Amino acid sequence: MMIWLLITSTLLGTAGAVSGITGPDGPVVGLVGDDLQLPCHVKSGVNAVDEEIIWKRGDKMVHHYLRHTDRTEQQPPEYRGRTSVSRKGLQTGDASFTLTNVSLSDAGECTCRVRADTWYDDAEVTVKVEAKVSRPSVSVVSLGDGRVRLQCESEGWSTEPQVYWLDSRGQQIAADPTSFRRLPSGLRVTSNITVEERQGYNFTCVMNSAAQWREQTVEVPREYPHCGSFYTL
Repeated sequence: MMIWLLITSTLLGTAGAVSGITGPDGPVVGLVGDDLQLPCHVKSGVNAVDEEIIWKRGDKMVHHYLRHTDRTEQQPPEYRGRTSVSRKGLQTGDASFTLTNVSLSDAGECTCRVRADTWYDDAEVTVKVEAKVSRPSVSVVSLGDGRVRLQCESEGWSTEPQVYWLDSRGQQIAADPTSFRRLPSGLRVTSNITVEERQGYNFTCVMNSAAQWREQTVEVPREYPHCGSFYTL
């Protein structure tokens, strides 16, 4: 009896030492057309090559790894040839899943499951996908009173980006409230600043989200030609 209890305790202790997986702390954000990796790791970092790895999105079997083989019997057609789990990564407990050629329809909740002989665990991963946005265009208009107005605009954003302006020294400049307009193609983002012509030098409009960074720099001459003159980059 004592021997049986000792063996049972040892098995449970071993399972407890290696069981459990972790996912990312927050959503994983990808861009349309790019590849995206969804993190999933065995906590102890033990070799998971011999374990079963299941990635699901709702009730869809997105990727199934079993007995050293990728099983595609239950994989929906839209995922065929787009999914993989690294064998090298599995050797150190990395069960992360790579999805190629990401589309907007890939957004949603996914589940990573690692199953061994004595334990299994799940980790949830939220996937967000953004369309690639346009590079900002900057227009410059003289106000005729020694000042010029710079307007920065970009389209296609899925969520409201952070927007700010920098001068030639990298210092942030106060701007008017940012405008967000919803279009069929996404958000149109518009930001304006007004500067003195005598300031001259370069000004940079920056827009960024969790997955994208866009910027445009414009040079403003110290003496602008005349009132109402206009150009766009």
